[in-house]
Amino acid sequence: MITYKTGGRGYSLTEILLAILIFATTLTPLIQLFIQSTREAESAVDYYKVSNYLSMEIEKIKSLITIQPKAFSQIYPADCVIEKKIEKFDIKIKIYPGRLISTISAYSGHKINSSVTEVEAEAVWKSNSGRTQKFSFNTSL
Repeated sequence: MITYKTGGRGYSLTEILLAILIFATTLTPLIQLFIQSTREAESAVDYYKVSNYLSMEIEKIKSLITIQPKAFSQIYPADCVIEKKIEKFDIKIKIYPGRLISTISAYSGHKINSSVTEVEAEAVWKSNSGRTQKFSFNTSL
């Protein structure tokens, strides 16, 4: 039988394999966590961008209603749909002008009728992972 004297220095093959096993066991979940956080960050950027795009489009409509209401009613007839493609986002905006709403004044208690423009904004896109994403909201102008 051959024996090796290491004088207490160095590691046996079993110790090295055990260290590699422990390292791999702890590293695997960390890599998965890093990949997931990267995907979530990309998704957050997409939602931020699409929210800004939809807000800009609605602000354009709102400014047209405020500045030139007659031009607005000519450009956007009843139940109009605007469809656009901005970057990878398919944007659809539905405009419902002249909807009547009724409310009661908190000050005088009288019934108030008003005409508002309702807007439904929606965006659909494919994320980097290939999943279809959707963002939508409704507002009144």
